[in-house]
Amino acid sequence: MTGGQGGALEGIRVVDLTRALAGPYCTLMLADHGADVVKVEMPGTGDETREWAPPSIKGVSAYYLAINRNKRSITCDLKHPDGKRVLERLIERADVVVENFSPGVLGRLGFADDRLRSINRRAVVCHLSGFGQDGPGRAWAAYDLVVQGMGGVMSLTGPPGGDPVMVGVPQADMVAGMFAAFAIVAALEARHRTAEGQIIDATMIGGQVALLSRQAARYFADGTVPKPEGNVHASIVPYQTFRAADGFVNICCANNALFERLCRAIDLEDLLDDGRFADNASRVKHREALVPLIAARVHAMTKGDVVRKLREANVPVGPINDLAEVFNDPVVRHLGLIAEVDHPVAGRVRAPGIPVRLSASRGWRGLIAERDIRPRRRPLWLVAALTVLSYGIYVPLWFGFSWAELRRDTADETMFPAAHGASIFIPGYGTWQAYRHFALIGQLLTRVGSTLTIDPSTAALATTVWWVTWLHYSNEPLFVVLNLIELLAGTGVVVFGQRALNVYWAARPGPPADERVLQSDWFALGMAAAFFIFLTATNVIAPTN
Repeated sequence: MTGGQGGALEGIRVVDLTRALAGPYCTLMLADHGADVVKVEMPGTGDETREWAPPSIKGVSAYYLAINRNKRSITCDLKHPDGKRVLERLIERADVVVENFSPGVLGRLGFADDRLRSINRRAVVCHLSGFGQDGPGRAWAAYDLVVQGMGGVMSLTGPPGGDPVMVGVPQADMVAGMFAAFAIVAALEARHRTAEGQIIDATMIGGQVALLSRQAARYFADGTVPKPEGNVHASIVPYQTFRAADGFVNICCANNALFERLCRAIDLEDLLDDGRFADNASRVKHREALVPLIAARVHAMTKGDVVRKLREANVPVGPINDLAEVFNDPVVRHLGLIAEVDHPVAGRVRAPGIPVRLSASRGWRGLIAERDIRPRRRPLWLVAALTVLSYGIYVPLWFGFSWAELRRDTADETMFPAAHGASIFIPGYGTWQAYRHFALIGQLLTRVGSTLTIDPSTAALATTVWWVTWLHYSNEPLFVVLNLIELLAGTGVVVFGQRALNVYWAARPGPPADERVLQSDWFALGMAAAFFIFLTATNVIAPTN
């Protein structure tokens, strides 16, 4: 890949067997950076998050849209032999396979790790679960709230002395997805050296334990079990939330220089002469004395004034924003953290953008929120109409009608017209019958001295092309082209054949041609026109799914 031409993961094929949040968030990160992600869903219902509404956008779950952009989608019954073969073919060409079934389910479907490795040794296989593919938690069900609690994060969140509080976003799912995506990219890099993929066991509980960071360090250092601290820092003062006149702000002063700037910015210089606040250790010790003084001054100002003054003084400060304020923040807009994508049903959809920018890799295709690679199926009645108008009547009926007239002038031909017309359906034999048909017309033209020549081989080939390209079940571009080839081939056979017959009947001696024979010109063209109209109409109105 050349820099700037696409995402950093362009050319990486991902088979996505995930649903809910942790797995789809992992594959979302890969898709946003250019990977070609094919999401495999259950027939009928699909990913369960399709039903997680309200809210919805034109009937499509907003939850589902948020985590499934830039992916293609197919439905596949993995319990059916045909579905298993489809998955095998996907895996054969894949660089990455991601799944978050309950541990063991993929193996019971016939795709255990050794089988996956036998299909494609270069594929990186990522299992993402709540508590691991083996061990005591293997069979436990896991949702975000459950894992947030078990991983210790909820025991640290909330006001001092209060009940445990869940983080306001499903971070256990999202963090697990992030770590899984990181592990996948690491395994892809390792593949450059080993030429083989590997198996990844990513867990939600693992992501939560990794987040414990300084709190875990505190526990390992002296055995202290940390408790909820609210919006304060146990080791730094001031480092917390303060209420302004019209909202809340966060102020963080991790050293003496920052504390001095804070005091000067909000007119509390007298605190700088107070020995109780001379350094951070002293400020922590006298937290109860210092914090009310700062809080009183901040509360007398608006949120905007506090932020402006402290930023001018280069003190770390920020407002607590609701989502309306977040997505109107000039920094958020400048960094492109709001992306707009097109969805075939929901229309224009906004979503959080990629939080990082790569200098030489574009990332974020931003074209569609969901791409469905299933062919657009026509309704059954339209399929039946096309079958009758084209394959059932259009060409074989002409062969039958014209054969009936040819028998009048060739007594040696005994095959019934209906049988002759039906024979066009038979592979191989139909080609030979088409050759016979046009060879006979050529003989009759020679008998009356006509200069028009007939090449029966070309006519037989055109009839075969018409037969082979009878594909009416999709309006994907390839099949539209095949339909048009069929239309041209069939129409060419019928119109040229009828023209040759008309030349013969006009030149032959004896009674004039039967009127209904000449009317078959209009029959041929009428069938071609009807087929074209139905073909065009069904391409327009065929449903997406």
